[in-house]
Amino acid sequence: MKIKKSVFALILAVAIVASFAAGATAAGTTAPVTAILDYGATVELNGVPQNFLDANGDRIYLLNYNDSMYLPVRKTAELVGLDVDWDGATHTVKLGNNMKAVDLIDDIGAYYLQKVNGNAYAFQHKSSEEKKWTISGTEVTNYLDLYIHGSWAEQGTKVRASFNLGGKYESVTFKCYCPKDATLRVYADGESLQKEINIRGGAVAQEVTVPLFGSNELTFEGEKTAERDQNTNTDIFIFNATVQ
Repeated sequence: MKIKKSVFALILAVAIVASFAAGATAAGTTAPVTAILDYGATVELNGVPQNFLDANGDRIYLLNYNDSMYLPVRKTAELVGLDVDWDGATHTVKLGNNMKAVDLIDDIGAYYLQKVNGNAYAFQHKSSEEKKWTISGTEVTNYLDLYIHGSWAEQGTKVRASFNLGGKYESVTFKCYCPKDATLRVYADGESLQKEINIRGGAVAQEVTVPLFGSNELTFEGEKTAERDQNTNTDIFIFNATVQ
């Protein structure tokens, strides 16, 4: 679900009210405060007045603390369609679809792997814990390879792989590596470019996080930047990829 920046900023601003929750009792992480329960304060969403009710159906009133108004984080998040959870062990309010990172390749998998003129392919490699590959010094059990074949491929040859996300995730985090100079682009919902990464050949893998804003589709596009007469393959590796 797409949330306006102003609304999302409001949700983050009121998250501090979680410190009033009964579960937040670990030593050294709480302190008593004096606040005013404001029976006259109201909230409007898009011009419509909102009342917050607890599990018993009783109204929850806003708190005024140091001239700042505090809203109940759970009810406010639910009002704008965000998932919300409270992790008592870490004292963390979790908003949106960030409660669990999902492995992009193992748990979702690409539904589209492009082949271009016999010179470029995309492969997704999956394995068990018993078999691992090493990419840029990191052992992995799965990865996406945007592969462009050596001297036959023109400079600028591109290859794509796409994933159907169903609008469930707000961001993707991954590492990328290529032994040769290359360009990697990340698209959401077709041709909406979210990130362009210039990969320096042989450099340590970069970790990248790209916002998705609840998009339905995620696409990686690799492009060869080396000259055609260099008789080497261009393998753009994407690994440790998760969405949340």
